Amino acid sequence: MHKREYLINILKEKGFGSRFCLTIYEINDLKPFVLSFLKIESGKIIRLPFFAEYNYFGNAIYKQWRTTGTWEWFEDRIDSGQYLAGGSDNVGCVGWDPPEFWSTILTFRPVIEL
Repeated sequence: MHKREYLINILKEKGFGSRFCLTIYEINDLKPFVLSFLKIESGKIIRLPFFAEYNYFGNAIYKQWRTTGTWEWFEDRIDSGQYLAGGSDNVGCVGWDPPEFWSTILTFRPVIEL
């Protein structure tokens, strides 16, 4: 599955080996490329999933998300400016980190509002 990663070239170009270990700032820098690669007009909103979306889909449709040992960045922010992140064997598990934080088990998935 990793070999079919459509972001692999842009990640390598920016010095990354995968979607892991990226800060929110680095993820935001990749968003225009995602729109371009998917041939979606640049004015569309591209963001991370909100925790409620992730939790709903993880419980209702993608039950395999409960088995991953990774964490995922979310669009939600708390008053201090930190972003929510969740996952790690439980679609209901949530934590928060500053936008400049990165981890070897923290990744992202883009959501595009059409």
